[in-house]
Amino acid sequence: MAQGITSLGAAVESTVISTALPRIAETPDAKELYAWFANAYAVTRSVTVSNVLLLSLQY
Repeated sequence: MAQGITSLGAAVESTVISTALPRIAETPDAKELYAWFANAYAVTRSVTVSNVLLLSLQY
């Protein structure tokens, strides 16, 4: 089950980054922020996954 959830998370992550970020980058003065958006999303997801893992090990 954990493998399935991890695979789903990876698929959603790649979908979000590949579809949403080009649209965000189309806005004026956002092209230089493209890398920041992708990195912020990746860091947020990593922190969330780590916290969920710790909680699942405790309970």
